[in-house]
Amino acid sequence: MLSNDADILALTETWLGTSIDKQVISEITPNGYSIHQISRKGKTGGGVAVIHKSNIEIKRSKHAQTFTHFELLECDVVVKSQHFRLCVIYRPPPSRTNKLKNSTFFEEWSEFLDRLVVIPNELLITGDLNFHLDNVNASDTRKFNETLLDHGLVQHVQDQHTIRVTHLMSL
Repeated sequence: MLSNDADILALTETWLGTSIDKQVISEITPNGYSIHQISRKGKTGGGVAVIHKSNIEIKRSKHAQTFTHFELLECDVVVKSQHFRLCVIYRPPPSRTNKLKNSTFFEEWSEFLDRLVVIPNELLITGDLNFHLDNVNASDTRKFNETLLDHGLVQHVQDQHTIRVTHLMSL
């Protein structure tokens, strides 16, 4: 983060617990930066965070919702005179253990987007949704892309951007 002089860093799967002490948070937050984070409720793993330069005004949205099938950190960002809404999302992959279903995710996802697209500021959604978006023939990929189009949104990440990644899963 420091070597690239990043202004804002969005993180998923932070694994920061709700009882994490302030020392650990200060250790992962460089001098001159601030952090906003949301831990997974009642379980280990997951979690989302934003680390940003302290001179950038970022506030957690007062209107953020809670969803059962994805974790969300929704922030209002002001950089100079530019205002935008930043949403960091983590969606755990469905499994028998967590009992998450794609159909319920898409219902919540549409509800979330319905609310967001009427906000007058620019919008940036980022995160890990655990879809193989490079597999354009997969029904979930088609449904996801249709949902974006229905809300006038564009998927900007078009390639595998991490050496270890074998599929495009990020938004």
